[in-house]
Amino acid sequence: MADLLVTGARLHCRDDDALLIRDGRIEALGDGARRGSASAPEVRADGLLVAPGLIDLQLNGAFGRDFSAEPAAVREVGPGLAAMGVTAFLPTIVSSPPATYAAALAVATAPTDLGAVPLGWHFEGPMLAATRHGAHAAANLRMPADVDVGEWLPQRGVLMVTLAPELPGALAMASRLSDAGVVVAAGHTDADVRCATEAADAGVTHATHLFNAMRGLDARAPGIGLGLLLDDRVTVGVIADGHHLAAATMALIARIAGVDRVSLVTDGVSALGQPSGEFRLAAEPVTLAGDGSVRTAAGTLAGAATALPELLRRWMAATGWNVEQAIQSVTAVPARILGLPDRGRLAVGARGDLVLLGAGLEVVATVIGGDVVHGSEALSWR
Repeated sequence: MADLLVTGARLHCRDDDALLIRDGRIEALGDGARRGSASAPEVRADGLLVAPGLIDLQLNGAFGRDFSAEPAAVREVGPGLAAMGVTAFLPTIVSSPPATYAAALAVATAPTDLGAVPLGWHFEGPMLAATRHGAHAAANLRMPADVDVGEWLPQRGVLMVTLAPELPGALAMASRLSDAGVVVAAGHTDADVRCATEAADAGVTHATHLFNAMRGLDARAPGIGLGLLLDDRVTVGVIADGHHLAAATMALIARIAGVDRVSLVTDGVSALGQPSGEFRLAAEPVTLAGDGSVRTAAGTLAGAATALPELLRRWMAATGWNVEQAIQSVTAVPARILGLPDRGRLAVGARGDLVLLGAGLEVVATVIGGDVVHGSEALSWR
């Protein structure tokens, strides 16, 4: 943890132009930051937007590493993610054999190098609908009664679990996990719209990649996605890469959910940060095509490979949201979903995790706990 004074910037959702970090946390803003800045290194950030560090709630892998195949790789991708403006993330395990979950629980969450921090696990599966498994291996799907979730607890590093709420025993499982403090999400589900209220009543508070691996918006028989979107108790994960959702669908989500309920996620796989080529999602071969989509041999979308800043740009173009509104979806909203009040905002006492963005939302520098972990050479120091 370090000290840092940032001046001359435009601060996200604030009128101040200065921010002081002491011992890794924000100590003061505006004039108070300048008055208390003795001995702190100063960065002049004229013309830049300073936002809280970006948070990704669904990341299956990156830079050639797949977390389902090698859970320990979560400790190695942090520096690369920091270059994309990400300061914290939920490493995600897709539907896998029981041994994979045990291996994940055995991995320490602290990173080995300065970079984005893995906050805890998102177990996406294996309690998913066989008809909506997408790129998840069908052989790894399980009914709730066949899954031992005894150690799937925040204390063991499990922060989110995605399941299909229509499966036998799934609502009871959702209640059990929710009562233990786990964020329960509905995803890879064939449920109809009527199941949404039952799911939310049982503790489902999030939708995993809304409208993907779900029934569609049929006029007379809509799927659960519509019900979750209409339920104010539920936040919605959105992959705004231009492949998973049409621009009009993104605009509909934005119009209904508003700025407080949308969490943009990469759903990044091992192809994230890599050139086009062949990769894997768990045991499934996938291809990063020239158009930026990631697909199985059968043509099924298999996660994505678009970084969060580009997702922000595409989301803004589709929805008309301004920069401050859009940034909420990768900062304040995911932090609130996880119950982390010291992340996702620029406020006294919050963590000194920042991303400095240019006019086109390009990442100029990333700060974690007051340490400039990416882009130091691009900044003007005093």
